Formats: sequence, structure tokens, C-alpha cells
Amino acid sequence: MTFQELMSHLKEIGTEQNRKIYRRHGAGESLFGVSFKDLDRIKAELGSNLDLARKLWQSGNADARSLALKIGEELSFEEAQKWAQEVNYYVHAELLAKLAAKRDWSLKALKKWTQGGSDWLQATGYDLLAHLLKEEAKLKAKLPSFELDAEEVKGYLQMIEQQIGQSANRARHSMNRALIAMGTYRSELRDQVFEVLERIGPVQVDHGQTDCKTPSAKEYILKALQRGSKK
Repeated sequence: MTFQELMSHLKEIGTEQNRKIYRRHGAGESLFGVSFKDLDRIKAELGSNLDLARKLWQSGNADARSLALKIGEELSFEEAQKWAQEVNYYVHAELLAKLAAKRDWSLKALKKWTQGGSDWLQATGYDLLAHLLKEEAKLKAKLPSFELDAEEVKGYLQMIEQQIGQSANRARHSMNRALIAMGTYRSELRDQVFEVLERIGPVQVDHGQTDCKTPSAKEYILKALQRGSKK
């Protein structure tokens, strides 16, 4: 399928209802309103296709960019760095973080993005940290060089405590997500995570005209641990 054929197909299967929902969530005006189920179906049909992913990303269309992040699995760090600086929608921050977590340059991206100057770049970085912590065992099996040691994670914990109060909106949400991942998947740091949560207090994030909420990290961690103990 060519780029033009794919864009025509995305336009055809988009819906007005999805466009309304996605706009409320910050997708912008350039979009077709394609469901994520349909994007996953197309991804399964196309497989990995970096050349097509590049064209989809360059289009600026929100649905096309979501698909680009699903099929651009061979993205280099240099290109990912460029895309990360162009992210302006939380769905794309999360998808880029998920893609980056599977690459051998993930730790380099983690350091670069969490220290980034923009709200979205930091949000992508801390989403990446959450993914790396959640998928750590799988990543170690696939990437022998992958190592996210306790001291490094502790350093990110300290950074979050120092910066979250002054950070921009989406970065705060992603930092909260990273705290949840630390407390859930790193038992050796859990007490320190809880201490940090006590000091920083509730994390306030403006989700605009949506029903989304930023969860209480401590409550989320405790519920996750309880679910795990019942398995």
C-alpha cells in the first residue's frame, strides 16, 4: 500500500465521533478519527515499515502519526530524537516511549528526554521510564546490554521530587506514572517512593475537557501489588 492509498484509507474509516473525542484529548485539527482498533489492524497488515512511517509522521495528521509510531519499529535514535521534539499530543508521547523502550538506544533517549526543556519532551521521557521499568525482564532477555540499575532509578526518583512541582502539565502526569512504575516494579525502592509521595503531595494535572484523571500514585501502587498477590 502506498502512502497516498493509506492516507485515503485512513480518511475513509475515520468517524466524526472519534474526531470529536480526539480533539477534546488534544489531537489537534488535522485528523481523520480512526479507532485504535483499526490502527492496530492496519499495523498487523503492514508490519514494520520505516519508510512509510516517515511519510506518515511528516504528514502531521494525528492518526497517521499514531500509525507511524506503530510501524516505525526500526527508528534510529537520531530520528526518534527529532520526532520527540515534534510531539504535541499525549498519545504520541506514549506511543513513542513504547517504541523507544524496545530499541537498544532506549537508555540514551531516557537521559536525553527526561532532561528536555519542553513539556512534551519530558513527558515522553518519563513515559519511557515507566515502560522500561514495567518491561524490564523482557528487555533484558532481548537486549543483553540493557541495564537500569537501582542507583540510576533512584536518581530519577530524586529528579522527580525536585522538579515535579515546577514542571509543566503533561510532564507532571508522566512523572506520576514513572513514580507508580518505580513503586510497583522496584520493591527495593518502594519505601523511598512512598516517602517522596508524602513530601510532594497530590499531583495536579489539567486534563482539559475530558474525564481523564491523574491517579494517586500510592493508591495505584497498593492496588497493583494487591492484584499481583492474588495471581
